[in-house]
Amino acid sequence: MSVERTTYVDSIEIRPTQHLVYIRETTSTSIDGEIVDNYSTKRYIEVGSDISKEDSLVQSIVNNYWSTLS
Repeated sequence: MSVERTTYVDSIEIRPTQHLVYIRETTSTSIDGEIVDNYSTKRYIEVGSDISKEDSLVQSIVNNYWSTLS
């Protein structure tokens, strides 16, 4: 029996009135190649937060958004 758990960025939302970027990550668990469970978590990134450990796509979007703020 092979169990595999994968986490990936599912959604990125920019909330301009709040100056936040919301990230939704989905974790998928599969047994022998068949998905048996999915769940999502949502978190936000504030201006000036350390994003060095984020996915490169998230870093790019966040940096571009932050550059538009004055």
